[in-house]
Amino acid sequence: MGSRSGDLDPAIPLYMIRQLGIPAEEVDFILNQQSGLLGISGKNDMRCILQLDADKHINASLAIDMFVYRINTIVGSYIAVMDELDAIIFTGGIGEHATPIREKILEGFSLRLRIFIDEEKNQTLSSHGNEGVISHSDSETEVWVIPTNEEWQIAQQASKLLNQ
Repeated sequence: MGSRSGDLDPAIPLYMIRQLGIPAEEVDFILNQQSGLLGISGKNDMRCILQLDADKHINASLAIDMFVYRINTIVGSYIAVMDELDAIIFTGGIGEHATPIREKILEGFSLRLRIFIDEEKNQTLSSHGNEGVISHSDSETEVWVIPTNEEWQIAQQASKLLNQ
C-alpha cells in the first residue's frame, strides 16, 4: 500500500502502545497513513518513487525492492499451490503504468515460469493505457496488462442496487 503497513507482527502495535507510550489512535494513524511506500521513501506515488530511484535516492530503491519482494512472495505462494498457471495479469495504477516495476516483479519468476517479456510491448502498453499481452509468444506463461475501469464497476453495482 502507498501509506499502510504490510504484514506486521501483531506484537508491534502493542509494543508501540505499551513500551513507547504512543496512544492507540496515533499507532493506527502511523500504521495506516504513514507506513508502506510513504514510510520508507517519503512518497506514496510509485511514479515519484521511480523518479527518486532514478536520482539514486537509496530509500526509493529500498521501497521498490520491498514492494517487489512482497508481491513476489504473495504471487509465489499462490503459484506454489496451483496445478497450472494460465497467465499473470497486471492491473491498477502501478500494474498498468509502472513498466520497471512489472519487469522487476517478473524477474523473480522468469526462470521458473519461463516468462520472456517483449520490452517494446511492455513500454507501449504503459504509455497508451491499452490492454494486451506483454510476453513473447515463446513464453510458457502469458503476461497481460489490463486497465481497470473502476468507475464502470461502481456504476454497474449502483445500477444493480437501484434495480432491486
